[in-house]
Amino acid sequence: MPPSKIYTLEILIQKLMKRLFLTNAIALLWCIASSAQSIIFSNDRGGFQDKEFDLTLTASEGNYAIRYTLDGSIPTVKSTLYTGSIHISKTTPVSAALFDDKGNEVNRNIRTYIFLKDVYQQPSAPAGYPSTWTTGYKAYYPMSTEVTQGEEYKDLMDDAMKAIPTVCIVTNPSHLFDSKTGIYSNPEQKGDSTEWERPASVEYYEKNGFIQQNCGIRIHGGNSRKPGNSAKHSFRLYFKDTYGPKNLKYQIFEDKDATKKFKRLVLRAGYNYTWIKNGSKTLYPQNIIQRTNAQYIIDSWAKEAAHSMGHLITHRRFVHLFINGLYWGMYEICERIDDKFASEYLGGEDEDYDIIEDPREVAEGDITAYNTMYQTACKVGTSQTDANYKKLIDQKLLNMQNYADYMLLQWYLGNEDWDKNNWKAIRSRIEPGDGFVFMVWDAETCMTDVNINKVTMKNGDPTTIMASLKKNPQFKAIMQERIAKHFTGDGILAPTKAAELYEKICSEIDLPIICESARWGGYRKFTGEAEEIYTRNDHWLKRKNDLLKNYFPTRTDIVLKQLKDAGFSTPTGIEEMMVGNQQSATDGQQSTTVYNLQGQRINLNTQHSTENGYRGIAIIGNKKILVK
Repeated sequence: MPPSKIYTLEILIQKLMKRLFLTNAIALLWCIASSAQSIIFSNDRGGFQDKEFDLTLTASEGNYAIRYTLDGSIPTVKSTLYTGSIHISKTTPVSAALFDDKGNEVNRNIRTYIFLKDVYQQPSAPAGYPSTWTTGYKAYYPMSTEVTQGEEYKDLMDDAMKAIPTVCIVTNPSHLFDSKTGIYSNPEQKGDSTEWERPASVEYYEKNGFIQQNCGIRIHGGNSRKPGNSAKHSFRLYFKDTYGPKNLKYQIFEDKDATKKFKRLVLRAGYNYTWIKNGSKTLYPQNIIQRTNAQYIIDSWAKEAAHSMGHLITHRRFVHLFINGLYWGMYEICERIDDKFASEYLGGEDEDYDIIEDPREVAEGDITAYNTMYQTACKVGTSQTDANYKKLIDQKLLNMQNYADYMLLQWYLGNEDWDKNNWKAIRSRIEPGDGFVFMVWDAETCMTDVNINKVTMKNGDPTTIMASLKKNPQFKAIMQERIAKHFTGDGILAPTKAAELYEKICSEIDLPIICESARWGGYRKFTGEAEEIYTRNDHWLKRKNDLLKNYFPTRTDIVLKQLKDAGFSTPTGIEEMMVGNQQSATDGQQSTTVYNLQGQRINLNTQHSTENGYRGIAIIGNKKILVK
């Protein structure tokens, strides 16, 4: 047997477990058993604490030295030797490690203990942290007492902090804030290598459970990386055997179709239409409205709407983030669109996938199939039997239903930061399904104008493809069916359902947004770009109510008219939306011709239906009826 095929017993068992598809729970038990030496915390659950306590640390077995730190730094052989209980009376990140007699680290464990009274009094200059994060930009740490002690909010602060899960990041302060090597102090440094990745610990606390795991951490984002644009940066977490288990195994997301195994996660800070957005009366004055109209949930709504349409999304959940015990604000934890995400949800191996993103770049795999799809789509003609349209279908290059829904959603949103950017498309080269699927990502700059028209836009790849496909009768039939499904009745883009979804997501942060206001609502006043602190009652609630009153009730009809003007058949041109199963399609009218959603004539006596139950489009005289 070649040396490359010699496996240890542990590797053989792991491979066998993978082949047998054993549950995450059994896999976790194996991981615990294979690492017998561990540190036991007498107060095992970190997070929010009600009272002071004495913490004891114990090695699960063996004669190991325990060394610890209380400032977030990773313990070394020079760190404090544990000799007795540690009194915990204030917010403290406790990092403890086992060392053998040769000074080698055997195991490391972390718990962050949080006392809310400390959070509300978070200082503007915490000990051990720099006064600037990036050259020319002052650091910003405090909680605004105008919020934490304000009459409107002081009695809500505790509930606001506990309303959503808590995430704690613990790492050496220098890993973040060193002027030359810190990732937070050098936020524009990026790349796929580990040069700008630092070791860290992540803890996730919710009402009924928690998990701690070591990981790698990087800065995440595009324009939000620029220090002048945002001081609140997003993070990316990497789980790999360099730091510990190669997956985080925990049910973070509540959706039934969400995985419980993660290789990478993103902590989204938010940028556009948040209180952190840069802009003053003299520099980028057009951005001020983004702060006054900040909602924080527009991208969340877009993802959930796509999910309701039946499509793959990155699952999401709002959390409060603490870094080494310092409150860092309200974030949204979500999955990252990459090859590992694709294989987890769509099957196959990581290397099977092509993932293309704006403006037309390879994120994973290669661009060959995408270029073929794009070039073919741009040549689609008006014939019912167009060869290029047939190629898109036969060679499984573009998922037409997904693409139609994706475009309808973007048009409804009136996305102003999209098409040349903020789009992603996924396809497996091995099992391509129905072709490339487009995914919603970073839809923050939306719902800004109830009358905005993006239907006729031709700019980047998604809209250029549409400019060609919309001429084809087969694709127009699909569009007609999808418009009817989503813009009427219980469709997610119909007024009632769209507003209900918005209110549902608003309820997730109705209280937590108070904490965000305390942490970041005063930042632009601090930089001199604003004259006020942005708050829940004065800003967030006002914009929420404005959208519910003036956007959702009318946006559906406005977009339907835009679609009709662009040449799409809309429900306004359909006399009846459905004909019941027991009712004749002709209903006493003259002879009927029925087409399926690909524009082909069908016999109603045969078994034929689409995913949502529609059998086709009936032409009855001069009327069009969707037949069910």
